[in-house]
Amino acid sequence: MLNTLALRHAPRVVKIFLDSLTGGFDIANKGENWQVSDVVLLGENLPSRSLVYMGTGENITLLKYNTGGLGVTDHVLIVKHEKGRVIDFWKGIGPFEASSKLELIKHLKSNGLNSKGLYDRMFFLYRN
Repeated sequence: MLNTLALRHAPRVVKIFLDSLTGGFDIANKGENWQVSDVVLLGENLPSRSLVYMGTGENITLLKYNTGGLGVTDHVLIVKHEKGRVIDFWKGIGPFEASSKLELIKHLKSNGLNSKGLYDRMFFLYRN
């Protein structure tokens, strides 16, 4: 699995899919400026998300990112892809106090996996 702090390393199918869901998935790489609050200064055009972690393998991509507003919200995205198409897509909204694959897996396992291995606090968004 490729572990990275830049979305540019995500498979093309994942980037296209995220853009299609959001009208343009804008995200700052780790350490870059982003729109952390609900106050927007004139002339600033900062991404609305901040990447915390991204890992991608042959057919699955895992992202953890934050969005701002009145407070910072944690998001986890799991995208299953195969042969240039998205097969399944899951999204959870935090708190996810984790910044690596192992920390995310540990958090998911200890905070809501049900008997079928599904995370109860995640909701299904897409199935092709």
